[in-house]
Amino acid sequence: MIDNKYTVVVVDNHFYMRENTNVSVDIDMVAKSKNSNIANPVGSVYRSFWITAIEAILEFQRVCFDIFFGSKFISLLSGDTNNVCVVTDWSIEDQSNAAISKGLIELGPPKKQQIVDISFKNIVDAALKQLHLKSKCGRVIFLTSIPSQNVLIDLKNYLTSDALSEFNKVFIDIVHIKSQNIAVNAELNNCENTLSSGASYAIHVTDPGSFVCRTLLRIALEHFDLACTVVKGIPMKEEQQANISNNYDVELLHEKAAHTQILAPYRGVSEEAACTAKTSGLPALSLSWLSPKQLDNDNFSCLGTYRLSPIDVNSRHSMCLTNFLLNGRSVTLEIFQSGKSGSKLSKKTSQAHVMSCHGGEIYLHVLSQHRSPVDTLQAISEGVGGAVTDYRIVDFMKLVSEFKLEPFELQTDIEDLSPQESHFDLIDRKTRYWPITSRGSLVKIPNGFLEKLSTFLSKAVLSDADCAAVQKMVNSVTSDNILPATKTASNKKDEQYRQMWTELEEALKNHADLSPQHRTLVTHILDSRIRSTDNNGPPPKKKQLVSTTEMMSGDITETHTVSAGECSRPSMNFIDDLATLSGESLYEVWKRRRNQERERVRVKFEGESRTVDGKFELYTSSLKVEPTIGATVVS
Repeated sequence: MIDNKYTVVVVDNHFYMRENTNVSVDIDMVAKSKNSNIANPVGSVYRSFWITAIEAILEFQRVCFDIFFGSKFISLLSGDTNNVCVVTDWSIEDQSNAAISKGLIELGPPKKQQIVDISFKNIVDAALKQLHLKSKCGRVIFLTSIPSQNVLIDLKNYLTSDALSEFNKVFIDIVHIKSQNIAVNAELNNCENTLSSGASYAIHVTDPGSFVCRTLLRIALEHFDLACTVVKGIPMKEEQQANISNNYDVELLHEKAAHTQILAPYRGVSEEAACTAKTSGLPALSLSWLSPKQLDNDNFSCLGTYRLSPIDVNSRHSMCLTNFLLNGRSVTLEIFQSGKSGSKLSKKTSQAHVMSCHGGEIYLHVLSQHRSPVDTLQAISEGVGGAVTDYRIVDFMKLVSEFKLEPFELQTDIEDLSPQESHFDLIDRKTRYWPITSRGSLVKIPNGFLEKLSTFLSKAVLSDADCAAVQKMVNSVTSDNILPATKTASNKKDEQYRQMWTELEEALKNHADLSPQHRTLVTHILDSRIRSTDNNGPPPKKKQLVSTTEMMSGDITETHTVSAGECSRPSMNFIDDLATLSGESLYEVWKRRRNQERERVRVKFEGESRTVDGKFELYTSSLKVEPTIGATVVS
């Protein structure tokens, strides 16, 4: 992207710029006169190429000064083949339309003296030197009416030579105002041509009049990264009928980021929002006017603020809007936004921007579409779309109250963990099994069994007394025939016990790696599940299953007959628990079980059945042949 901090604007001052464009100037000498029979004594007045170019330059520089005053600089030059003068320099005092108008008055209009050998080399060279005073990167805009095809060819040859070798990133825009008397074949219209040195140039062919201003506005949108917004539906009372108000539109220019930030959270802009500005013909975003209210300017939750510049600054609608905002009023704008509700496309409006004045400057505020930090916070029980959630708020409050730190003088000679580190370790143990919502806990055993169990499991090391207490609790649940209070529609006894043990095993599995005592405790409770299922469950089908203790020790000589439907777990969870408890990896458990399965299923070869200590003797028939007389037996 071309650096847009420094821009050189050059206007041709040759004699042919005095030519008439046949675009008349609207002069109303008897404006608003009731007597319409009075003729205009002045007659028709037409603009010249010079006036058309100067009006477009003033609009271009006004937009730059309104939005980027003090950060972007423009220097204006004017000249012909023999002489080029600097109208405004890079100083901050020259960055205004008043300074430009004063310089143009001193310069005067083009002279009538004709020049035979017309060339633009001197003009382009002077513009590049002016740019080189500040930077080697920038843009040069040259407004002219090319008098002949030879001059155009000579200009292209000069641009493709080594004249731009010192500039790496410079862009030259040549705006050719078409003349009725001279036909110039300006091919490559609006096409960018990149040179070997890295510089680029483009030729823009435009009609005289307001089209020159539109061309420069399009260049400004690209050069300064601007965007156009059309504020629609502005109520304005007519002077002829003060009791009747009509709605008008005003076109504004600002930085493109004002559109990017507001459209980022949405999926796309609806057809009502995308439009084309009528006055300038630029692509724009349509925003609707909302009835102004007395808003507090300090309470805007904004993503950004950007200066505004009206496109048609002299129109009555733009002046009324500007005066309205300068008087301290703020206006909210809304955007049509397309969305999807279920399977149907829906269109809705949302407040997107606010126009307000600060320190005599008009700004466009981009409103945040999310909740502001200064807004009232929603209740913690309020979920997405207003749904009521069942967060364990009381349990969370108790948990937070347990973890409070007090000032502590750090002692370097202590080898234990620091208070912060031990605190984090305690939080990790406490929250290893912590359902966020009440629905996360499917079973709740009476007498606070899960709460007591969590208290013991969260300890770093379990003592023998702790293990005995937990085993006693588990035995009491299984022996007393206590049914858990389930949150399911099923009232079957076996289903309730299955849910109870599923949640218990989930909690135990998360704490099994804390210490050897934890692993021993897990083993006891898993074996208790088998016994509990045999005692409490209905008589199911029987199946041979290896006990948990024997699985860990590797001794599989004895099997227990247990319930296949009650105590069997998914295979992956079962292997995962075995790997955690026995210290083996998941691959080692799988390999051992696969070998055992193969030995049980595969039929041994005949030779394998006659092996002795895993060895098979070969050529036994030849070794049993009795030796003849006089022969020696070789063993």
